[in-house]
Amino acid sequence: MGDVILTTPALQALHEKFPAAKFTVIVGPKCADLFESDPLVEKIIVYNKKYTLRELFVFARRLRSERFDAVADMRHTVFPLLIGARRLTTLIRRPRRGTHAVLDHLAKLKFPAARDGRTPAFRIVLPRRAREFQEEIWSDYRFKDNEWVVGVAPHAASSLKMWYPSNFISLMEMMKREFRVRFIIVGGNDAREICDLVKEGYTDALNLVGKTDIPGLAAVISRMDLFITNDSGPMHFASAFGVPTVAVFGPSDPKRYGPFGNRHVIVHKELPCKPCNQAQCPSGKRDCIDLITPAQALEAVRELLPPAR
Repeated sequence: MGDVILTTPALQALHEKFPAAKFTVIVGPKCADLFESDPLVEKIIVYNKKYTLRELFVFARRLRSERFDAVADMRHTVFPLLIGARRLTTLIRRPRRGTHAVLDHLAKLKFPAARDGRTPAFRIVLPRRAREFQEEIWSDYRFKDNEWVVGVAPHAASSLKMWYPSNFISLMEMMKREFRVRFIIVGGNDAREICDLVKEGYTDALNLVGKTDIPGLAAVISRMDLFITNDSGPMHFASAFGVPTVAVFGPSDPKRYGPFGNRHVIVHKELPCKPCNQAQCPSGKRDCIDLITPAQALEAVRELLPPAR
């Protein structure tokens, strides 16, 4: 999910370069509905990375039959060669070290993506049902005007990227003593166990794990006053909507994969082995994330959240 969100500025840049163009988006099944309401997107083609060689051949033949005028490939695959259309991205390109993924994706385009020093914005168009779902949550949970609504995303794709649930609970309790705040826990079905543990430890929070589709999750995050998260896909939704974000980072490089924009604080530990970008620690430890304390995260919260609503 995070990878898809980080490519949407490239879609916006393509639209600015070719304002009359209609787009077909080729995307994995998890995030296909993220583009369903975008007026630029004429067609969505779902790609399964588990295709057999024969299925890949059939898929490539289908793409060629679409007779595209041009193709922009954010993943450096062989599909641009198979499609037979004008290439708008370079075929082979190494990621630029220390460059954020958003800027790196834009640099793949064969034309200047920024005008007057401006970076094209994230492009996420929410369907009406997602906006209505968010409004129902705010109405049913009865948020008050003098309360901050804070999102908590305790899950991540790798266990090494996950701050312990007890740390999130401690931080939430510390914030409750200092701010007028209400919490919403978010995550997909794969986050259910972790999110349930946080809910058990902080019972007053609203747990939406498994209750939203991708557009619904984006809509809920877009309305929050603050977002506290591991290095995860939902973190990039917060960036896209300009939601102030406290991001807890372990092995990943925050310069490349952290929140994009200036309304965030990255909480991490400087260690000689970072960033390793590994799913499992080669030394068998978790120091890069275990040494981060709730008190350290609270300092980050104070930078972004005024005491009063």
